[in-house]
Amino acid sequence: MSMHIDEMTVSDRDLAQLAGVSDRRIRAMAEAGILERHGRGKYLLGPSIRALLNNAADNASELQRERTRKMAADADLAELEYARRKNLIAPVAQMQLALENIFALVRASMLNIPQRAVMQIVGDTNETRIKRVLNDEISAALAGMADVEIGPEFFETTTEENGNDN
Repeated sequence: MSMHIDEMTVSDRDLAQLAGVSDRRIRAMAEAGILERHGRGKYLLGPSIRALLNNAADNASELQRERTRKMAADADLAELEYARRKNLIAPVAQMQLALENIFALVRASMLNIPQRAVMQIVGDTNETRIKRVLNDEISAALAGMADVEIGPEFFETTTEENGNDN
């Protein structure tokens, strides 16, 4: 009378030898719930082999996911490096410096408006004319800033040029 493979029991040593792993690995997999013991140090052969195959497939899937994630990260890094070499991107510090310089230009231009407008509205009580003069000066200041070419000088400065003159 032959025994069905699902009913055959094997020792942890025999199962380890069949799976090509150590006895300790079989016991650890049993502790982790991957393998089910059928007595002390004994395992049903069929269910254990299926569990080992499923575990190997899960591990292979996880490995494949990790490889795919690494490949995507490598591709992202290559794209960033390409964009950097083509001057399509700039480091955050450079952009911060450029924005600081641009904002300083905006500030200076806006602070000059009262000095330019005062001579045109001194003594004037016509609210509409005063508003028109101020609006014209603001528009002129903004138009002047719009014509500024943002070149390398906005990305570079020395400590003397960047001193506090508030």
